[in-house]
Amino acid sequence: NGYDATREVHVTRPDIPVIAQTAYAFIAEKEQALAAGCVDHITKPIDKQQLFATIHRVLISTKKRN
Repeated sequence: NGYDATREVHVTRPDIPVIAQTAYAFIAEKEQALAAGCVDHITKPIDKQQLFATIHRVLISTKKRN
């Protein structure tokens, strides 16, 4: 699943930010994604502006850390 995949990615590339995407808007889904190492969470149906805003926020955050 995506959570396990995120953990695997972070074993070899902990610097890669992962944004989770699920069909559910439940708080538990977001918490599970963050616990797996995702930096944020968006839900279906994908809102294009929300997606771009999330990507922008993650890239800015990542740039500030480096």
